[in-house]
Amino acid sequence: MRTLGIVGGGRWAQIIDRVATNNQYQTEYYTHNTKLASVDNLLNLTGKHVWIANLPDDHYASAVELLADGRHLLVEKPFVRSVEQHDQLVDLAHKNKCKLVVGLELEYSNRIQEIADATVEQPKTIDITWNSANNVQRHGSTYVSDPTISVLEDIGPHVLTILRKIISKQTCTVLQTQQTSQGILWLLDFAGTVVNVSFERDSVNKRSISIDGVEYDFSQDDGKTLDRQLEAFVNGIVQLNTADNTRWVTETIVKSVQQLHEQHLDIIRHHTEFDRKQILGLYLSRDIIASGIAHSRYDQQLDWTLEKCLGVIDCYSADPFVKQASIQQKLQLSQPKIIEINRILRNSDFVQQVITDDIRNSQYWNNTIIPLNQSGTIQKVLNNQYGYPHRIGLHIGQSCMFWCTFCGRNMDTNAAYKKTQLKEATPHLVNLLNTAPNDDPYKFYLSGGLETLTNPDLMKLISAGHARGFKFSLYTNGFMLTEKFVDANPDLFKLEVLRISLYGSNQTVYEQVTKHKKGFERIKQNATDFLRYKKLNNKTLRFGFNYVILPGLEEDLLQVLDFIEEINHDSGNQVDFITLRENFREPTDTSTFGDRTKLKQVFALVEQRRKGELLNKLHIDYGYALNALSQGIDAPTMHCITEKEMLPKGFPQVDLVVDAYGLVYLCREAGFLDRANNDRYIIGKVDERTTLEQVVQTWITEGKPIDIQAGDTEFMDSYEHIISLIINQTVADQQAGIPNSMGPIRAKAQSQDTVSVQAFYQGDRNAKVN
Repeated sequence: MRTLGIVGGGRWAQIIDRVATNNQYQTEYYTHNTKLASVDNLLNLTGKHVWIANLPDDHYASAVELLADGRHLLVEKPFVRSVEQHDQLVDLAHKNKCKLVVGLELEYSNRIQEIADATVEQPKTIDITWNSANNVQRHGSTYVSDPTISVLEDIGPHVLTILRKIISKQTCTVLQTQQTSQGILWLLDFAGTVVNVSFERDSVNKRSISIDGVEYDFSQDDGKTLDRQLEAFVNGIVQLNTADNTRWVTETIVKSVQQLHEQHLDIIRHHTEFDRKQILGLYLSRDIIASGIAHSRYDQQLDWTLEKCLGVIDCYSADPFVKQASIQQKLQLSQPKIIEINRILRNSDFVQQVITDDIRNSQYWNNTIIPLNQSGTIQKVLNNQYGYPHRIGLHIGQSCMFWCTFCGRNMDTNAAYKKTQLKEATPHLVNLLNTAPNDDPYKFYLSGGLETLTNPDLMKLISAGHARGFKFSLYTNGFMLTEKFVDANPDLFKLEVLRISLYGSNQTVYEQVTKHKKGFERIKQNATDFLRYKKLNNKTLRFGFNYVILPGLEEDLLQVLDFIEEINHDSGNQVDFITLRENFREPTDTSTFGDRTKLKQVFALVEQRRKGELLNKLHIDYGYALNALSQGIDAPTMHCITEKEMLPKGFPQVDLVVDAYGLVYLCREAGFLDRANNDRYIIGKVDERTTLEQVVQTWITEGKPIDIQAGDTEFMDSYEHIISLIINQTVADQQAGIPNSMGPIRAKAQSQDTVSVQAFYQGDRNAKVN
């Protein structure tokens, strides 16, 4: 008696067993289904012919092992999950002189043959409907669709087989693959015939083909399709279903799956009208079953686990700083269960994309959370361990000609650094640049509190940093950026980025904010002249603006674009970028952030306008919380902390400010000369006797916690709010017994060097340089 090996033990494998037995084959199983007798090792199957019918994700590994042992294989559809796997199996089969056939049994369907015979000429259009009921009796057993593959992957190969039979060609181009709330729509160009396919699961059974308007039902055949396929496989009849001849099928399915993948990411994030749990199951079910959490697709534990997995994803979508204890409470999960679910999520590439590339939170994840965790910086803060500051702001402005209402500068004293003391501190700042680790080119930036260009030693600092490989960003109000200043200071072009802070969209607003009558026109002229000079001298420094969108003035952003267009027109060049930020003056008051609906409308107009010839090179950095709105997607205002959540010793391993006298501040917005109550945030001074390393080390080991007072969050900028949230989340999770290594975000637990991009623009790699 002939012997057929069967790999797998599910419903379909058992149907194969019945067919083989009826055709006088002796069968052997290799399966993890304990209800069936099985050999204990794949290669212990004795037959030379083996039918692989396990989970699709396991087809490739099973086939490799069996082909290497010289077995002839019939592998169920979908054959493999990539074209590379397909080619490797074909090569291995040729090498070992093995038959390798794909289970496209409709090639042997008498009903499909009848329809093909009735089709004399190549059709112009074909419409196929393949809808299936779920959890029903079929062939004497309960049918539950395979949750590890989409209906397209499951049934698509059959559809392609039908088209090949009818049209007698096998040239296929995927025009569109669309996931709907009911199923999948598939639009193909099959050798010149337009084909529309509708797939549905959990539907009413229907299988029909309409060929140029003539409809055929193919739900029934003579019941001998699998028998004929088995005989063709074993007896070596030349057939179209060999892996050599079906590479086009794999290519078509893989391309369509790639199209679905992007749609599935979007659906899980944003579209509750879909069965998100079923879609998530395509990416998680195999691991849930393989790990033993659920025993099979029939186990109710699979559905429960997918529901909890989706719940965890939704928690992180709503708040990337959510704590594990909060998730446990919301989803009613024990600690062992949430750790188990975290592992499933952590091992899924799809889930990692869903969470960390979600446009509502991607800036938080990819610019700050992940890099700071991977670099070990956050752990150093938690361990009270020394680490050289990750980011250092040099607040080097000597004075300022503006009197901005929002500024942290002490207006009562007209605070300004004394020139003699400032120049005495310059060598210490140069030494700081000369001795700092230069493994991260973005470690330093040049900023206020006061106007940066007023520092008489600015070029010394720029040159020192440039010599060490630091890519400085410099922030200025632009008032002093005249042609004369630029001509006298060529080292200015050693900067990586020069950014002017705009304080209004027109002359009236500018004067109201800055109290300077000539500010707006002066800055407009300076920017125009600078761009012209930059182009004439072929300078690659990136030049742009920062603009804070105030509540009630959302539409003023359109005037800012007018302003930039005029500058671009008059200079014959283009501004490289604009960074847009929410009003951050009172971060705990949500009304301070403006009208989100209005912002979406304005951003839509902005995105349209920057396609024009005077704005088509403008990169727009929307920061942490405006990015999603720019794409028309609702998102919360920026995540912030209150005084109660501030860290009494700060996080000097992450972020510090050093001012023009060498004073070291824990918070950026505290770094204004004579700002009221900011002395509590001064942790030392860099001078001829004391290095920054010593200041930080002393503070970590000996510094006394700050007496945090009401209003102290005004000393923090957005970046520092985010750092505080990261640290507080990590502390809470560790206390709950769930450190990053046991959490759901894989990248947070990985250790590697990753450049952290701050909340401000540092030069977009994809932005064009004029």
